[in-house]
Amino acid sequence: MDNNSFLTHLIQRLWIKLSPAIGDTIKSTVEPMFKDLLPGPLSDLHFLECDFGHVPIQLDNIIVHPLLNDGTTIKFDLDVAWDGACDIQLQTNSIKFGVRNIKLFGRMRFIMAPLTDILPCFGAMQYTFINKPLLELDFTGLANIADFGVGIDKKIRSVLDGVIANLMVLPARMLFKMDPTCDYRDAFQSPVGVARIKAVSGRNFEVQKGAFRNDVPDVYLTMTLGTTNPDCKTSVQKNNLAPVWNECFDFLLSDTDQILTIRAWDEDFGALNSDDDLGEAKVTISDIVMAEVNFLEVELLNDSNIGTGAFVTIQCDVCKFKVDPNALDIMPPTTAPTTNHELAGLLTIIVTKAFDLPLPKEEVEVFVKIKYGDKEFLTGIIVDCPDVPGFDCLNPVFDISFLVPITREFVENNEIPNVEFELVNSSKTQTSLGTISIPHKSLLEAPDTAIKDSRPIGSDGTRLEFQVSLHGIEKKDWK
Repeated sequence: MDNNSFLTHLIQRLWIKLSPAIGDTIKSTVEPMFKDLLPGPLSDLHFLECDFGHVPIQLDNIIVHPLLNDGTTIKFDLDVAWDGACDIQLQTNSIKFGVRNIKLFGRMRFIMAPLTDILPCFGAMQYTFINKPLLELDFTGLANIADFGVGIDKKIRSVLDGVIANLMVLPARMLFKMDPTCDYRDAFQSPVGVARIKAVSGRNFEVQKGAFRNDVPDVYLTMTLGTTNPDCKTSVQKNNLAPVWNECFDFLLSDTDQILTIRAWDEDFGALNSDDDLGEAKVTISDIVMAEVNFLEVELLNDSNIGTGAFVTIQCDVCKFKVDPNALDIMPPTTAPTTNHELAGLLTIIVTKAFDLPLPKEEVEVFVKIKYGDKEFLTGIIVDCPDVPGFDCLNPVFDISFLVPITREFVENNEIPNVEFELVNSSKTQTSLGTISIPHKSLLEAPDTAIKDSRPIGSDGTRLEFQVSLHGIEKKDWK
């Protein structure tokens, strides 16, 4: 029996336990998001049933990578496929509907780190989809919500897609600690670096024939990598069937198997005229980097995945992060083509735990607010869970990381701000329990430009455990 068969049979035997466990996890994770993400009539949506049925997930095409990070990390990938009948029932005050079938396909990454000499020989497992998986849902009862407007089913699908992207698509990872004492800061995996994508040129775009005149397209591209990178847009090349851009964009790269999505558009004007879609191409960063001189020509496909005959040429270089007291030095503009959204560095903020909250357990509703200039990040909210054995809300565990790409424009136009931590109780009253400030200068002076510490926050003996690190980017000259 090969590894693929072994894991598939193992999942089959465990499915009677895995199915309800997955259902409970989905219910507790997704239900709180409905209030913020769904329109008014559906904001009180909740689960009546979340049963994932008897058909187990299939696993295939397993690849185990060599040891990483000086032998402290194991990484392996596998395909996940599921076409299962389920019984998921949801209800609001007014309507009820369900999901009777789920189709899911994607490639997952598993990381086991840090490795230890004590069984099970690794402290934590992290898992994620490398790219957004294919998800199809077969709804029942959607006719009952027609009165709430057109496209409600699309909104629900969009919410679920967003939940998966935010929780389980790179750079996000789910974490399970094999060793409860494992320090998340030791298990954390940094991004690979920065993918600098150059939109070079296009060819074979067609004249759009109209009733009154023919239209030579005004072509521009949009490009997206992963789930948290910006949607970058080239300039518009007017009346051009073979546009040339030679424009660069920087994307935070978590894995070279991440997919770059390129879409071409014909710009139109007028309130009633939306831009025409000229086709889309998807390609992994590995495909571009491995191409000759890092140039790759790809054909654009229409919505039916049929080639349009138009092509786009792109180039990619992967720039690694570097540790340097002058980490945010920027490249002189004469050494490279104009780069939109050029990244100068990466700030990584990790919040692991707080100790000895000065509160009665029943009043705990605590979270950490992080500010960096005009950016703000929030951890999850921890409350007392008396029914969970060993849970201690007065020493809450957050185990969360935030990646803050620092752009060239930010470095040139703004004073680099401090990192500000605030421990807050109650999402309603926003009662501050204390603050910590990490000056930018102290970060630059720290070993490896990283501060890993547990410091007092407030005046009641509470402490906050965290890590802040700053990395610059190796700059490469374009040929």
